[in-house]
Amino acid sequence: MQRTANQGPGIFARLPVHYAWIVTGITCLVLLAAAGVRAAPSVLIKPLETEFGWSRSSISFAVAVSILWFGLGGPIAGTLVDRFGPRRIMAFGLVLIAAGTFDTLTISELWQFHLFWGLIVGVGTGALANVLGAAISQRWFRKHRGLVVGLFGAASAAGQLIFLPTLMNMTATSGWRSALTFVAVFVAALLVPLIVFMRNRPEDVGLRAVGDDGAHVEGGEMAQRTPLREALRTRDFAHGRRERGRVHRRRTARCAGRLHGGVHVCRTARADCGRLLIQHSARPQVAGRPRLIHNHHN
Repeated sequence: MQRTANQGPGIFARLPVHYAWIVTGITCLVLLAAAGVRAAPSVLIKPLETEFGWSRSSISFAVAVSILWFGLGGPIAGTLVDRFGPRRIMAFGLVLIAAGTFDTLTISELWQFHLFWGLIVGVGTGALANVLGAAISQRWFRKHRGLVVGLFGAASAAGQLIFLPTLMNMTATSGWRSALTFVAVFVAALLVPLIVFMRNRPEDVGLRAVGDDGAHVEGGEMAQRTPLREALRTRDFAHGRRERGRVHRRRTARCAGRLHGGVHVCRTARADCGRLLIQHSARPQVAGRPRLIHNHHN
């Protein structure tokens, strides 16, 4: 966890730890809160059933919609993180969770619970899916990535471990609205350190990623970002195709000379040359290029 040498000037380079670990801590708190919110419905089902008289299946349907949006949020969040950066997506998810949780405190109809918890909170937790942690580790770390991804997984598990007994105790003593108020306030409070300290990339604070010596990252990232369609249009690819074509034509001509020029070759070589000539004659003829034709005499 030591700072990498030559990371750049400024106050961030003089911190006792690399700034990536501060970003990791904030991300762990956000993932912990998102996991705690996903665990809350198991505490709310019975109080809602008792207070409003709704059936357990109707309440569970809203929870299922929330889980559905959480699952769909993985690929959507990954795409949005690449476009807007983790900071904005994390703030967007926290705002949705806090707003949906506060609105759930005022519900009186079942459709409201489906809307506020099933849709709004579901989309918010989906924006804070595990793909967010993968994006953070890829941007901020060249080494220790396994450790960081493990920390994010532990934070998600710890969220359920911490929130579940807390929410059950508050529901039993003060009611389900007090428990949801605690969740909403905790999630909203996370917006402060997120806005103040969270950054999208090490370059935003004048640093390099942990373990980055600056020697190979740029070329590697450019290679990873080159689309297949653009790669097919490059000069190197076209040159390789021309070279393979020349080699194929030389081999074909050589085999034709062996088979029809009276050169004695072994049976295996004769069979290989025959297959090569058949493949060449089966290729579509290109305009302006004569096809190689041989008359076979027994």
